[in-house]
Amino acid sequence: TLKILTYCDIMIRVYGITKIHGEIRFYAYKQIQKTMIIK
Repeated sequence: TLKILTYCDIMIRVYGITKIHGEIRFYAYKQIQKTMIIK
């Protein structure tokens, strides 16, 4: 049961990191679009 718990914890952390990265990428993409429109 301990192996399953640690695996779930790792998956949750990985998911959290990818979610944060996705949000940052989305925000950066929107900022780039704004600058492109201004240019």
